[in-house]
Amino acid sequence: MKLPKYFKGVQVKNLYKTVAMGAIITLFAGCGGHMVEVGKLPKKTDMIADIKIEAPKALFQAEARNKANILAIEAAAKSTIKNGYRYFSIDLPKGAVSNTHGSLVHSAKDYIKTCNTNSTGKEIGASLLTLGMFSVTLPDSCHIASKAGDGKGWLRIYAFKTQPLNYTSYDAKAVIKYLKDNKMYINIPKGEFAETIIKK
Repeated sequence: MKLPKYFKGVQVKNLYKTVAMGAIITLFAGCGGHMVEVGKLPKKTDMIADIKIEAPKALFQAEARNKANILAIEAAAKSTIKNGYRYFSIDLPKGAVSNTHGSLVHSAKDYIKTCNTNSTGKEIGASLLTLGMFSVTLPDSCHIASKAGDGKGWLRIYAFKTQPLNYTSYDAKAVIKYLKDNKMYINIPKGEFAETIIKK
């Protein structure tokens, strides 16, 4: 097939460039959201803090872990707001919600869905474990709760005043609102939420 005269010479080169640019734009059109640079610190880290919590005791191992996970994300949000920041990313422990190690989880809803278990079978098994009949612990993809049934947990966060591009991040106010709206918010007694500011 012959090209019309209009497409000859320079016009043909421009056509090829236009088609190539269109292909590139189409390829990346669906790649919105945050960029994740695994293993690199943000260019601007406003605060780094270690958060330690101790949730109320629970009969079931899974229930204790669930409470510890929820309390940890609540404490992280409270620490962020208390120190004058708005957003935070989870750094450690390395698990399913570590934003600095590639996790795209960045809402309280998805965090809870990722970290907590609601399985009846696991809960029954957990009751036996907690009562000391077995010495096995349930798998924990987030690694925030330290031991079976003790309600203790720990995480390290990076806090920011403006939303970072390096990692996905949580909006601390949105986390608190979600927990309150879904009746998961815990009034943390004094001494059950400790923060260590590493950098500010």
